[in-house]
Amino acid sequence: MGHKPFVPEKGANYRPARFAQRLKEELSTLIPHGLKDPRIDGIGFLTITEVTVTPDLKHATVKFALMQDEDRAKAVTACLNDASNFLRKALMRALDTRITPQLNFKYDKGLTNSLQIDSLLKKVKADDEARAVDDSHAAKDKTEEE
Repeated sequence: MGHKPFVPEKGANYRPARFAQRLKEELSTLIPHGLKDPRIDGIGFLTITEVTVTPDLKHATVKFALMQDEDRAKAVTACLNDASNFLRKALMRALDTRITPQLNFKYDKGLTNSLQIDSLLKKVKADDEARAVDDSHAAKDKTEEE
């Protein structure tokens, strides 16, 4: 509970950073192919966005994003946290390390938020272009009247 999260700015040679990358790669293959839970069946696109590991390698926080099924985020988070012991055992076999961290899964809203911001920016740009066209037509009409 009182563990400090890993700070990734320590460089690529920092052991927790390398270990987090290995966890991310393994989990990216284990979750879609190894879990047979109805709560994650039919999910279009689940991506592991970030893995942070404590310096003692005993705890890992795994952030994931859903591309099309944001409304199922709570159910998927619960499913992954329920399956964390199964995934931990699979990681033990796959990684062959002395320590395998306890996994805690969290939904990453960053992808969803960035998609919403992108759509809003496109809408604002389209509105500005439409307003610019209207202004140019109004200026043209004004010069023709004079």
